[in-house]
Amino acid sequence: MATIRRQFKMSIEQRMARHFSESFKRSKVLEIEQGRSKVSEICKEYEVSPTNVYKWMSKFGAAKSQIRMIVETNSDTKK
Repeated sequence: MATIRRQFKMSIEQRMARHFSESFKRSKVLEIEQGRSKVSEICKEYEVSPTNVYKWMSKFGAAKSQIRMIVETNSDTKK
């Protein structure tokens, strides 16, 4: 049981030390948006939490530009 805990602890430490490049994040978001991958598949393959993947999607995804466009359009019409 103690060895399992040590192995688990090591994997957590390794995950905390990783940093993914912006181009990597953009490519994974594009895969999800095009339906080539699912969030759960990305999480399992790269040992990333779903929260992080959704953050990537909100930062780099196509939906972000659409939301910004709507906000800008609404603000222009209120003037």
